[in-house]
Amino acid sequence: MADQNDVVIVSAVRTAVGKGKKDGALSATHPVELSALVMKEAIDRAGVDKATIDDVTWGCAMPEASQGLNVSRLSAL
Repeated sequence: MADQNDVVIVSAVRTAVGKGKKDGALSATHPVELSALVMKEAIDRAGVDKATIDDVTWGCAMPEASQGLNVSRLSAL
């Protein structure tokens, strides 16, 4: 039987990885905004109420410039 404090992975989503271009489709999208969209999609796919989520583990593979801050916390807000 699962304990109430067990950690579970209920969903996973990722963004595309590639060489960014100044006129690329996501060039005007701030990393925090993109991360927030991915978080929302992960929650939608999992079909859970976001009010029931206590903690989120988030990764940023190549943090640079504005991504170097706490992108996971800012995205969750």
